[in-house]
Amino acid sequence: ARQLSAAEAEAQLAREEAERLAFLRRDFAVDPDDASHYDLAVNTETLGIDGAAELVLAAFRKRFPADAATRAAG
Repeated sequence: ARQLSAAEAEAQLAREEAERLAFLRRDFAVDPDDASHYDLAVNTETLGIDGAAELVLAAFRKRFPADAATRAAG
């Protein structure tokens, strides 16, 4: 969408990730690498995209059973 070369896209992603991390540290005084801030970490390399999606959905349904039922019905 941005008409970037692979190298430009990689550099852009690195800049955006650095900005996100700086924002979290500066504005929320948290370490974004602290696993206790997250409910779930998913390794798509070992699970694949479909396996990761299934895992995320299962975690969502476990964490928010009423929302999951409502969304499934809607």
